[in-house]
Amino acid sequence: MNATGTDGVLPYCEEAKYHTKREHGTVTLAKDPPPTVAKASEASPLSAHSSMLYQGASSILLRAAEKMPEAHYSFKPTESVRSFGQIVGHVAESQYTFCSVVLGEKDPAPKIEKTKTSKADLVAALSEAIKYCSKAHQGMTETSRELCS
Repeated sequence: MNATGTDGVLPYCEEAKYHTKREHGTVTLAKDPPPTVAKASEASPLSAHSSMLYQGASSILLRAAEKMPEAHYSFKPTESVRSFGQIVGHVAESQYTFCSVVLGEKDPAPKIEKTKTSKADLVAALSEAIKYCSKAHQGMTETSRELCS
């Protein structure tokens, strides 16, 4: 049997439901997904996947904001674009704009980009915005996702 299985279908597309895990440069196959993934995906697989992607991307953004030295928060590659700090503020503020719709709430419009300038304030604002948006992702179902389309 080759990597795609006997009939050309990848093993994870078959009834056994495999997932891959990269360890030390090799790929291993496991028969069952981790328990936390299995529980989330049973109720709403698309919403669970969307939430997982959001958590991954927001984690990367938050780590970047935390690791960037404060002296570089004012960095602009050219004068016609936002600084790094302004981008962090813009992303944080956008979380409220988009996720308030999903939550059925009025946009709190915190004006983060215009009012926060220090690294500490921007990292805290981004962290709070991620928490706010995580509520929206956790409460999504396939039906609510269709309503937002």
